Amino acid sequence: MAMVGFLKVFGYEAPNSPIGWNISTVVQQLITSLMVVGGIIGSLAQGPLSSYIGRRTSMQIACVTTVVAGAIMVATTSVGALYAARIILGVANGIFITTAQMYVVEVLPPNLRGVGLGTYAMIIVIGVTLSTVITNYTKTYTSRLCYQIPLIILMSMPAVTFTLVSFTPESPRWLIMRGKDDQARKSLHRLRGSVYTNIEIAEEMAAMQAHHEAEMADGKNKPKFLDLWKGIDRRRTLLSLGVVAIHAGSGSQFLINYGTRFFCLPC
Repeated sequence: MAMVGFLKVFGYEAPNSPIGWNISTVVQQLITSLMVVGGIIGSLAQGPLSSYIGRRTSMQIACVTTVVAGAIMVATTSVGALYAARIILGVANGIFITTAQMYVVEVLPPNLRGVGLGTYAMIIVIGVTLSTVITNYTKTYTSRLCYQIPLIILMSMPAVTFTLVSFTPESPRWLIMRGKDDQARKSLHRLRGSVYTNIEIAEEMAAMQAHHEAEMADGKNKPKFLDLWKGIDRRRTLLSLGVVAIHAGSGSQFLINYGTRFFCLPC
């Protein structure tokens, strides 16, 4: 939104602006907020989606959705299509964030889950940093290439992820939940490899099965949204919301959303 090439398409000439172009505040707000709306939709849809089709397929759907959104943004000159693409991209982002974290937790042994989630967060930061660097270098283009190049790069990464996910094992916990114990056992063997003995893998498999049977016995195998606010789960929900609120309060999201604008505007 601070690039001349983008503003020529979706903004208007403004002689008083430092770069000679500007964009409506309504358009700015919608470009940013519609992705958040899509993220909410994607996060809510992730639950039933990943429960029925699995973690891997959910991530692959998010990959395809991201490519579709990126293609629309690269090709379109219509602000309405841009809005639609931002919603679609938000949906993909919502699925990615929730499903990827769930997959990391489910496939790693308990002693490595903290490290796994930390690595996941670090990769996101690296991606944000690289995107800022890329847009900082493409800002000098006054044509549509200034934003098309970053978007094309955005589309390439989900294509790589889609391919790599095809070779990863499905979550053993999800397979057990779907009654596919034999496949779950094979998946667990692939995930643990030769580092773990057959006895250790068998014990972990038995623990997963016992946990699933306990959930079935307690009627927790089909949780409802309101269950988040009942009993001990309510405390977990409030803690999770508190962590997210603190993250937002740190100002990192502000830099992610507007960092490019700081780079693009002349001193």
